[in-house]
Amino acid sequence: MNNSSKQFIYRGELSGVSLVFSFRYPETAKYLAAFNLIPESSPSMDPISVSQQEFDDWVAAGNGTDAFAEFCLLCQQTSQHLFSSNRCVFHAAAIRWRDKAWLIAGGSGVGKSTQCRTLLEHWPNEVAIINGDKPVLECRENGSVMAYPSPWNGKEGWHGAEAAPLAGIFFLRRGEKNSVDMISAQTAALRAYLCVFQDFHDANVITQAGAITQRILNSCPSWLLTSQDVPDSTKLLYQTMQEVCENGV
Repeated sequence: MNNSSKQFIYRGELSGVSLVFSFRYPETAKYLAAFNLIPESSPSMDPISVSQQEFDDWVAAGNGTDAFAEFCLLCQQTSQHLFSSNRCVFHAAAIRWRDKAWLIAGGSGVGKSTQCRTLLEHWPNEVAIINGDKPVLECRENGSVMAYPSPWNGKEGWHGAEAAPLAGIFFLRRGEKNSVDMISAQTAALRAYLCVFQDFHDANVITQAGAITQRILNSCPSWLLTSQDVPDSTKLLYQTMQEVCENGV
């Protein structure tokens, strides 16, 4: 593999945490440039890096190996590294509305980007995007959660809004109707757990991810948003945020 013998070490900051990365490809640094990367000659901590096995699995899945591949694979490693500071990378679009963060969570292709695009089209002066695909969530000692931008912001590259306290999570799914239903933390647990980037083969990592998931769900209400079409389902999402802000849960 190209550059396999040489490592390029950089220090950066993500959600207020100092991190050190080790890249095989020098071009990988450009994908994280917005997070104040600087070269590091003598790191004081073990760098976050992609293992040979992870590269091999990536190739076996039909992907190539280059700087962008390394950038993508670093997401999981970074998330796991952040567990020790009660943070994780979470698979969701994070929007900012009325100085609060709201997550639209779900797997790839379920329609998160469509919901964000519709919100921006209908309420352009109200809605901004913290991160379009994978924000960092921080669980704080007072029980609240903060949503931060991250370099992994999706194919649209949506980002720019400042970090904000989390007010609610919408778990998005496709369906034959448009509806939004509040769900308990217990009902939301598996959906949320699968949104936490992690190695599902490591027992210790699984336990840590479970604890973070519980804290995230205990911090705010969750809803199941079923979307048949937009903008009708998006209007339901918006109306729900309005009701929470004006009347509480």
